[in-house]
Amino acid sequence: MLVIGPLGAGKTTFLRQLLAHKPADEPWGVLVNDFGTMSLDAQALSLQGVLVESLSGGCVCCSLQGLIAQALERLQQRGVKRIVLEPSGVADARALYLALRKHPFIQLLPIIAVLPASSLLSERKSPVLRAQLALSQLIWVSHSQHLTIEQQQAISEQLAQIYPVKLDWQFVVSEAVMSTWLAHLSLNEMQAPSLKIDSQPPVSPAVVQTEHHQHNGLHQSGWRFPLQQQWSRPCLQKQLAQLNMQDVLRVKGLLRTGPAHWLQVDWTPYSGWQWQESDYAGDSRFEVVGREILTDWLSILSYCIYPKIQ
Repeated sequence: MLVIGPLGAGKTTFLRQLLAHKPADEPWGVLVNDFGTMSLDAQALSLQGVLVESLSGGCVCCSLQGLIAQALERLQQRGVKRIVLEPSGVADARALYLALRKHPFIQLLPIIAVLPASSLLSERKSPVLRAQLALSQLIWVSHSQHLTIEQQQAISEQLAQIYPVKLDWQFVVSEAVMSTWLAHLSLNEMQAPSLKIDSQPPVSPAVVQTEHHQHNGLHQSGWRFPLQQQWSRPCLQKQLAQLNMQDVLRVKGLLRTGPAHWLQVDWTPYSGWQWQESDYAGDSRFEVVGREILTDWLSILSYCIYPKIQ
């Protein structure tokens, strides 16, 4: 799994709590990217009975990308099946995520972000922090012990509005919280690794994942597309803008429109269609909520897919 966050946020502190739940008979590995050359985080974590690989003197999202696969292979040769990657606090999480997705033998689980409360309360957020918020699915709000109830509520309301929806966020990581998060990470069942290294690359999903739900007279349909899928942005905007939206209440989506570009799509009866660049980087998603789902949304989306994916 990836544990991301800015410098001084408390990523190593969180890792120590996570590693406390490691089964005694199961070897774990930690890949630490210290931006300096002393590898202090690696030395601290190695005391907890895990195998540590340290990439020092650079950032895994740029100058050290070529060394990631070698480090993972060394850990695999030492019998490690579960690997946690802690990048430097200055790393571009989005670039790192995309770099890892290029390796077919890696299976990523939900990304954890350790984010200081003061950063989340700030009105001005850096591009790196926005990317960490977009990518993460589990968030520990660190340095939050002195927050007022109003400040906690403000942060919670902010996180609740981020799309894709977060699995969970917490201000204090307790044993009860860790138990829930371990379930999210499949660590309580001991089946899937944090960074799973397979001897054979998995087959890329060729079929779109579709979900349909009905509740209180409302219909919800959602689709998830493989990471490599891309769309023509002008085509999407043209095709969606001419639809009859009479029975639609909400449309939202994150669609990849270039090698490193994602388009956030939103529609409500009050705002109409809105298009915005997103820091998200992952599988493309599209969701429609309405009184009835009469439009063949999948056909419309498929019409605008690039004919060739590089």
